[in-house]
Amino acid sequence: MLSQPKSRKRWIALISFSALLCLSFLLCLLLGSSKIGMGESFLALFGVGNGSSIRIVQKIRLPEALAALIAGAGLSISGLIMQTVLGNIMASPSTLGVSNAAVFGANVSIILASGGYLNLDKNADGFFSSGNPFATSLVAFAFAFLSVLLVLALCRIRSFNPSSVILAGVALGSVWTAGTTFLQFYATDVGLSAAVVWSFGDLGRASFLSDLIMAIVVLVAVIFFFLLRYRY
Repeated sequence: MLSQPKSRKRWIALISFSALLCLSFLLCLLLGSSKIGMGESFLALFGVGNGSSIRIVQKIRLPEALAALIAGAGLSISGLIMQTVLGNIMASPSTLGVSNAAVFGANVSIILASGGYLNLDKNADGFFSSGNPFATSLVAFAFAFLSVLLVLALCRIRSFNPSSVILAGVALGSVWTAGTTFLQFYATDVGLSAAVVWSFGDLGRASFLSDLIMAIVVLVAVIFFFLLRYRY
């Protein structure tokens, strides 16, 4: 069992960071590029005020803030799982090349296939048409999943210890980054700007539907690994 001082410190840290998270979430709802005061934004959150303020707060800021919250939770949980499975505190989606693979997949979707971002043909149909807002996310997920499979394949090689897997992940991430740079070098100005904005973590296309999908994925992953926690 944890000693009482350590347990108290952990509770203090948990409460402090939870309060900071709530404050940051609230500020995301109250502050923005629109010329709306904090008081007006707070009232608009509850449907009080003019229609423009209510739409900005409830339809734009709230989905974006929720997307940032859920995505951050997913990244932290994935990092925790990787560190636990590999027994290495350096393990994370970034060090194992997963994030780099996702960025490469997004660039493939946006630059090569327009991925719902740049398709100028309004009558275009199919997976990569402008009417499919999830094309880029799905392709990015596919490449991230491929990167995870490669890392897991390395883990099954006996000669690879956790430290070696981290180094292999860093090397794999460099390969994905090189591929991303190659695509961006030959991209058009519009395609390049869209790809770069996506890699920065663009929340401008967030919606309640996308938030719900992310929340379900994160929740299912948490339940799955919680049930298997004693295996690690």
